[in-house]
Parts: sequence; C-alpha cells; structure tokens
Amino acid sequence: MLPSCFSYREGLKALPCLRPQRWRLEMKYLASILLLYTVLMLAVHFSTWHLLTRWYGPSDSWVKRRLPPLRLLRIEALYWLLALAAWQLWSLRVKVVVGSFAAIHLVVWLAAELRSGRVAGGGLESGPRRPVALAITAFDFVEAFALASLGFLSAAFLFRG
Repeated sequence: MLPSCFSYREGLKALPCLRPQRWRLEMKYLASILLLYTVLMLAVHFSTWHLLTRWYGPSDSWVKRRLPPLRLLRIEALYWLLALAAWQLWSLRVKVVVGSFAAIHLVVWLAAELRSGRVAGGGLESGPRRPVALAITAFDFVEAFALASLGFLSAAFLFRG
C-alpha cells in the first residue's frame, strides 16, 4: 500500500514525502560535513603552488611525507563523492558544476591509482614541468570558486531552518 502523499500523477517525485523529517535531518548532516570539508578543500586549493613546490622540491619537507599527491587526490575524490551524495540540495546549474568537477576528479584519481600500481614507489615521483604546474594551479583556483559556492549553498541549507 502506498502512502497517502503518493500520487500516480507525480510519480517518483513524491517519494521524499515518505519521511520528510528524516530526509531533512540526513541532508543537514551531509550539508554540515560538506561545509566543514569545504573549508579544508579551500585551504588546500589556495595553497596549490606551495604544495607543488614542496612536493617536487629538493628539500625533504613534511608535505612529502604526510600529504603525497595521491593521498590528496583521494581526499578530493571523496569530497566530490560527498557533493554527489548531496545531489538533491543543488539546483540544475549547480548539478552541472558538481557533475563536471566530480567526473574530472574521479577520472584523474582513477588514472593516478592505476598508474601508481604500475610504477614502483607510488607513481607520482617526477614533478610536473612549469606549464603543467601553472595549469594545475589555475584549475585549482577556478575550482576554489565552485568549492566556495558549494560551501555557501550548504550553509544556506543549514541555516534555512
């Protein structure tokens, strides 16, 4: 038996009415995790150039030991998977942005994982050349705007009441 809120005319669109309070609570948890994660991601994306010089520089820094590139790719992929999990919070334009960035990051992460399995020592040892490093930095700055908008929209959902 279908609940009284279900109508055949609306079809599957009416399914969130089955437990709206629980859905809203789950989305609040997800939005708060996404908001906190966004702060971390913005810090990483605004320090991309510094991270690149530390990873591939001659000195032995804590960044090389604690935060290798493959680990950071995994962290970014997890962020975009969380953003995809919060799909119902986004408008159509935001869904396009989230889907695009998620696809890019998941493909890059998969390629890096496959490459690290074939190359001895973890895969991403040789540093990018200067134009590639500049392209990575520019992409991360563009991505920072998408991250900031997702953080803003997550906060707006949380404080909407």
